[in-house]
Amino acid sequence: MVHIDYDPNYENWDLLFDIQSGSGNYYRGTVFQRGAGIGTVLSSILRFLLPIGKTVAKEGLQTGNRALGRILQGESAIDALKAESRTAVRNLVAKADEGLKQKGMGKRHAIRHKRRGAKRSKRDILGYV
Repeated sequence: MVHIDYDPNYENWDLLFDIQSGSGNYYRGTVFQRGAGIGTVLSSILRFLLPIGKTVAKEGLQTGNRALGRILQGESAIDALKAESRTAVRNLVAKADEGLKQKGMGKRHAIRHKRRGAKRSKRDILGYV
């Protein structure tokens, strides 16, 4: 066997450099991180507060409507607003108390009945005991 000296100057290194530089097909992940960030935290807080805000807003509109009705009947604005605001607070507390009560009856467990086998007759083939 004849020994040949290796000369790196005669090698074509372009293919190797192209592969190592990342120009080939390879997996590239997402550019931006997605998942539980500040938006997720804020959306969970908003999801909790939105029904409360809706209830308070509805009660506020109803209170304003009742207060305007009392003002149109001739009652002073300050007295009407004081009386209706007390009523609104009582209504909101009652709704909150109602919302905190358990609505269901809890998880029920299925009652399992033992299966009874077919009754065996004490009679023989001819019908005698």
